[in-house]
Parts: sequence; structure tokens; C-alpha cells
Amino acid sequence: MRGTPQGRTAYAEADVLKDDILQLPQVRATLNLEEPVALSLVALLHFVPDASDPYGLVRGLLDGLAPGSYLVLSHATEGFAREDLRELGEMYQRKGIDGKLRSRTEVARFFDGLDLLDPGVVVGHRWRPDEEPRLPDAEVGFYVGVGRRP
Repeated sequence: MRGTPQGRTAYAEADVLKDDILQLPQVRATLNLEEPVALSLVALLHFVPDASDPYGLVRGLLDGLAPGSYLVLSHATEGFAREDLRELGEMYQRKGIDGKLRSRTEVARFFDGLDLLDPGVVVGHRWRPDEEPRLPDAEVGFYVGVGRRP
């Protein structure tokens, strides 16, 4: 965690469902939220069940960011009917960890009101690949997207 002031990082241990992430002292001391920033919600939202209003959670975070900010998101899906993902979900449930695997349409809803960057909400390995993906989509099992707050 060394570098220039422009490359500073900070760590804050928090619960996105309980804590106002953007108001944490570590965040406020590191980021100028009056300027555009990137909100990275990678491998997180599939642990947020519908009962916890994941769409409201994302909207609330985005509302605290300056116009021009970006949302970067990845989300596991059972859209390919992979047995291992279903079993993983069941294992989490047995351990008391809630969550929800969402379809492409459900993942795309997180970007409502944002300018979605090309190529849109796609299977993870299809986001700007340098070459044709070597795996079939069904073996990847998650969607990704990037949107810009107007």
C-alpha cells in the first residue's frame, strides 16, 4: 500500500448490507466522491438475496457517486443449468449463506439508468477478449458488465 497520493488505497472491513460504505472514514479519506470513481461489485451480489433488495443497494451506492462514475459488476448465474453451480448454491445455503444466482436479464437490471458500455452484459470471458474464448459459455457461469452514470 505504497505509492503516490493519486494511487492510494485503503482497506475497510464492512458489511455492504449494514454499513454505509461510502461514508466510512477510510473511503472518505481516500476517494474524492465529488469526482467520478469506479464502484467495483465483483463476485458480491450473488450473495445478496432478493429479500435484501440488491437493486436498491446498488442504486443507493450509485446515488452517492458523482456523474461520470462507473459500475463494474460480475454475477454468478445458473442460466446455463450447470450442476456444479447448483450444488455450490446448496452448499452455501446449508452453511447459512444466503444468495441468489441471477439470469442475464436480472443482472442487466443492475445497470438500469446507466450508459452500458459495449459489449453490454455478457458472459465473463466475452468481455473484450483478445482472442476467441477457449471455453464454452456454460463453463464460465457468470455475467459481467460496465456502466457509466450519466
